Amino acid sequence: SPATIKSFGLGYAPDSWNALLNHLKGLGYTESEIAECGLCVRRDNDGSCYDKFRDRVMFPIIDLRGNVIGFGGRIINDKNGDAAKYLNSPETLIFKKKENLFAMNFAKNSKEDRLLIMEGYMDVISLHQKGFTNAVASLGTAFTPEQAQIIKKYKGRAVLCYDADEAGQKAALRAGEILSNADIKTKVLTVTGAKDPDEYINLKGAEMFKTLIENAVNLVEYRIAKIERQYNLDDGSEKIEFIDKVAEVFSEIKEPVEREIYMKEFSRKYDISIAAVEAHIDKYKKKTDSLQKRREESSERRAFEKRTGGRRDLNNMRLYNAEQLLLNLISEKEVFGILKDILLPEDF
Repeated sequence: SPATIKSFGLGYAPDSWNALLNHLKGLGYTESEIAECGLCVRRDNDGSCYDKFRDRVMFPIIDLRGNVIGFGGRIINDKNGDAAKYLNSPETLIFKKKENLFAMNFAKNSKEDRLLIMEGYMDVISLHQKGFTNAVASLGTAFTPEQAQIIKKYKGRAVLCYDADEAGQKAALRAGEILSNADIKTKVLTVTGAKDPDEYINLKGAEMFKTLIENAVNLVEYRIAKIERQYNLDDGSEKIEFIDKVAEVFSEIKEPVEREIYMKEFSRKYDISIAAVEAHIDKYKKKTDSLQKRREESSERRAFEKRTGGRRDLNNMRLYNAEQLLLNLISEKEVFGILKDILLPEDF
């Protein structure tokens, strides 16, 4: 709608190599300033500039204070079939992709106590037009810990509304892990009957999308359901593998009470005793602890080899370190006085 176009500042970059460049130079800006803002690109052969965005619908990226700090551009006509669907401003002094969220300048003022996290600009704009003013999206890159901190500051709860395809599901799991690590209560919405939230809300309307949000599941439940689809639970050996994988999920839950609640639900649903689930968790922890120990020993060995020119024996390494420490201690006069008649060169 015209109101949405105006609100988001949507526009168009003409199909020209220098339309924006000439316009900005006419306003008194230099090529260096325009290039520094990421709005033009320098040619390698002669250093001249051309417009970065051409024949694209333009989406201004606005920071929390209401300043335009960058742009996203969606292709209209891909004449050669090789252009990127979306093109984003490069990193500049004022535009850090990982530290901003598209439409957060609107969503921070929403009365909702949670944010709807989308994959793309059009998903966000469609939702805002339908009244979901708490929708945001990352900026052409994977979700980041810095973006999670923004969400924690303003809302503290999130619903992941990613595309229904495999790539969208994987992105939801990655984003969910980052949000969980930031102690943000996270749910995952599953889009059915459409490829993404934009298509869904335009096909079925705002009320149906609201129902999807209300039916969103906790991240732990989402992960378990995704694991379940990989196994035939009527087969005993596959069910054991399934429990092993779910044990990994439970072991990552920091809060003991939260973990116990999920374990009880899992026990009831899949007819498995809590003791059996705990045994699988213990087995997984022993496995990961052993792996971590091997990694630490490997790192210790590599550091030793670097210091000593390639000696590989870990026990010798530890002995070597102990001898070095002892020799350093002996350099103290009082310690030397005690040990000079006890330690002999052949002890080393």
